Amino acid sequence: MNDYYQPHHQALTEAVQSILDYQRRALVIDCHSFSSKPLPHEDHQSKHRADICIGTDDFHTSPELCQ
Repeated sequence: MNDYYQPHHQALTEAVQSILDYQRRALVIDCHSFSSKPLPHEDHQSKHRADICIGTDDFHTSPELCQ
């Protein structure tokens, strides 16, 4: 966590803040890949796996952007 996660998210936060300071808005695209097989800790164990996930949430993502 200290070697990878924290430094990455600190740099991301600073980069977004820099854009917000300059442009007053920013678009952050949150996406990640999936393993080809479900991992034991995952809630959904179906064999059909998406190749990539683009994250959204009700607070940050407008319906228009989702479309």
